[in-house]
Amino acid sequence: MLPVETQSYAIILRDKVAELDALQVLDRANKDMILPCFVAASFFVKDQTKKRQVTKQEYLDDHLGRFAGSWGKRTAILDARLLKFDKDVQQDAIDLGKFLEASVRYGCSLIPTIEMRTSELRQSAISSFWRKTRNGLAIRVTLNDLLNPKLAISIQKVLLRAVAKPQDTVLILDLAEADLSDLDAFAAFEAEW
Repeated sequence: MLPVETQSYAIILRDKVAELDALQVLDRANKDMILPCFVAASFFVKDQTKKRQVTKQEYLDDHLGRFAGSWGKRTAILDARLLKFDKDVQQDAIDLGKFLEASVRYGCSLIPTIEMRTSELRQSAISSFWRKTRNGLAIRVTLNDLLNPKLAISIQKVLLRAVAKPQDTVLILDLAEADLSDLDAFAAFEAEW
């Protein structure tokens, strides 16, 4: 697993040129404290510069090239939940696997993310990549997931399928859907979990 223990700040970056350019110009001291999470854009979104739908190979070249150019060989988390390559779930999982494998050729050190609702086919592609690279694995848990009394069992199943140990994973607690209007109530909920 790539070292992530020394990072003290995680930033979520949508796959936008300006955000990746800003990441690139950070000095080494700041880069050493950051573990970015790249949220990959959907393949089906029309490319703004080319004014057309790009091919899958063009998508790989553009996006992985930007990741590598902005972050180099440093460790980064990849959130691929918005990245869909095909409407057919089997082909989509195959293409996700190809995307992850191509990231190594581009010099990226990506930690792919699995969430509780990730399809088994996508989980299989991510797990295969994890077993080949040993970069790490991220598990994204939402507040709704925390309400599931069988969450621990679900996470254990993900780890067993991936053949990963808990210490090989990064847990992402996504509070985006949290109702923070009553901070005391939220703090109590968080403390109980």
